[in-house]
Amino acid sequence: MEKKFYELTSQERIKQLFDNQKITDEQEQYLLASLKEASDVISLSENTIGTNSLPFSVIYPLKVNGNNYLVPMSIEEPSVVAAAANGAKRATQGLGFNTEISEKLIAGQIVWQTNNTDILVSELQVHTDDLKKKVAEIKPSLVKRGGGLVDFQINTYSGFVELILFIDTVDAMGANIVNTICETVATQLDEELQQQHLFAILSNVAERQLVNCRVEIPFEELKTAALSGEEVAKRINELSQFTQLSDYRAATNNKGILNGIFAVLQATGNDTRAVSVAVAEYLKNQKSLSSWKISDEKLVGKLELPLPIGSIGGAISSLPTAKIAIQLLGIRDVKELMSVVASVGLANNLSAMRAIVTTGIQEGHMSLQAKSLAIAAGAKDDEITAVYKQLNELKQYDLETAKQILKKIRG
Repeated sequence: MEKKFYELTSQERIKQLFDNQKITDEQEQYLLASLKEASDVISLSENTIGTNSLPFSVIYPLKVNGNNYLVPMSIEEPSVVAAAANGAKRATQGLGFNTEISEKLIAGQIVWQTNNTDILVSELQVHTDDLKKKVAEIKPSLVKRGGGLVDFQINTYSGFVELILFIDTVDAMGANIVNTICETVATQLDEELQQQHLFAILSNVAERQLVNCRVEIPFEELKTAALSGEEVAKRINELSQFTQLSDYRAATNNKGILNGIFAVLQATGNDTRAVSVAVAEYLKNQKSLSSWKISDEKLVGKLELPLPIGSIGGAISSLPTAKIAIQLLGIRDVKELMSVVASVGLANNLSAMRAIVTTGIQEGHMSLQAKSLAIAAGAKDDEITAVYKQLNELKQYDLETAKQILKKIRG
């Protein structure tokens, strides 16, 4: 009997794709080579045929709460790393970034469907006194590390009753922990209530995993050849004011912040999708994640956002580069990582805001994109640098020009 695709080995899947003319001979060899180089990573997912790698970069120093960090970033976009480094450098001349994190609680959701919500709520309230004990019995190791159930709330909707558990998962992102707790607690409550729950699962609303980040930039660090630092600060302040008014501007502003944040999350093996949806939910009540104003001859930037991330567990403890990233950071716990990640986002935002109100965003962006054009044109090894330099000298950034330069280099 012929094997189904998911039953094949990675090598067999690649051969089938080649035999069906889905990939070329060169692509087949590339995928087979990637299997050898990352055999331990391949087993993490399903239907694998290789790895999809990203550049692994670092910036230093990023000063957060008085400490300097070496920060890893994984992203294909060079301007994101350059912007983070640039913003970090300007902030380091002052006091650096300062953060506050009040709590890191993941929400778990248990829901029952009922014809009488009032009665079910009354019955449920009787059985909530020992919720902490229930959770402690389900995950004793979590409680031993200082985590467990911290709070809960009961909500009602038309025909539904919802129990929200707020759980401290310590340094883990905690999705699997919370799902296990919710499903077990739901089964126990079903027996006590004589009621079958509809579902039990974590929620990606991260209202109780907020990071507040603040930075003060001296005017001197903002100046350009044509503009004083004070003038640049005024322009950034005005741009920030407009960002609070315009959906079109706010969306781009927020994307720039998440560029830097997601690069650090990808480097450390964290779930960018969880952060993405948490931020989307958070932004229902405001337009921009950041704000900038002038105070005491300094430009003051603020950023607040939810960061449902971890510093241990899952891909963080399995991916080789993620383990290297955590080691490079030298963090002690997840709150320290949250502080660093938020600070990178504000550093990127500072660089973007300054570029927008001075030279424009495209000059530096395209200069860095020249390497991508060189690679797309077919340049290899030293050819990439040669094509990159000539594109920047010509300040003509398109694929056809890159191909012409490469053709001349090769004679």
